[in-house]
Amino acid sequence: MARGKNISVYLIDGVANGKVKAQISNWNGIAYKIPKELLPECKNFEAFRQSGVYFLFGYKSVYVGQAEVRKSGKGIYQRIVEHVSDKYRDVWDEVVIFTTKDNSLGRTDISYLENRFYNKAKAAQRFFVQNGNEPTVGTVTEEKEDELEEFIDQAELILGALGYKVFEPVVGPVTEDSAQGIWEFKQSEIPPLPDRQLKIGAYIRKAMRNLS
Repeated sequence: MARGKNISVYLIDGVANGKVKAQISNWNGIAYKIPKELLPECKNFEAFRQSGVYFLFGYKSVYVGQAEVRKSGKGIYQRIVEHVSDKYRDVWDEVVIFTTKDNSLGRTDISYLENRFYNKAKAAQRFFVQNGNEPTVGTVTEEKEDELEEFIDQAELILGALGYKVFEPVVGPVTEDSAQGIWEFKQSEIPPLPDRQLKIGAYIRKAMRNLS
């Protein structure tokens, strides 16, 4: 029988659309959900200096990535900053990162997690996965694999609690074209009302032209 879980969601800025920190009782993992425009405020967060995995979310699209601590001492934060200006810059507006409280995720660990998260998201078809290629899977021991699968289960719970059911299958898959079309519509401005009285058919045609 499934047991209840105690998920702690901390609104860092005191508002729902700000920076969010999430944890599960008796779990070594930790997650942050950060809007793109607030990313610079996380530069000095300890978790962002560590190794981990991350999800770049747009509307019905996701990019799955991983980052380890570099020689410069920079970790997840530096990798995500690169996505602000690279080819994925226009397809995401929020990032969710996962790391551990003791920075215990090694290179093979995060490679394994990235690959598993990528394949689970692809299989669910709820979000269009922006990755161009399947990430290389890290080779881990049987014991470590069980640990990482437990990490994945907990991360899935947190993602759902944060509003992203990226691993929950849907009947109709989201394609790249549909995700991009929805994203562009979401970002477009509401067409202005005509400055003179029009019949309903003429108004609709005018509104559709304004959206194109």
